[in-house]
Amino acid sequence: MKFEVRHDLAPIVGRLLYVAKDYAFNFLPSSRSDFRKRRGELGEFTLGIDTLQLVAGLETHQLVSLWGLFPQSGWKPA
Repeated sequence: MKFEVRHDLAPIVGRLLYVAKDYAFNFLPSSRSDFRKRRGELGEFTLGIDTLQLVAGLETHQLVSLWGLFPQSGWKPA
């Protein structure tokens, strides 16, 4: 799998939340239509990195969201 950074795209506007009681991240887009446009009409797929899920559009191959278990107790300051 090949990844490419694109500097011509602005991030999808929304809120990245960490829900401490669930030890999990979630992303809430401000506009569902902007989210669907970036994702494309064919839906999405997820790429799992341990328990964290990166969400990308099937058609656009662009990262649109993330969610999943990511316990804060394992974080290290850097």
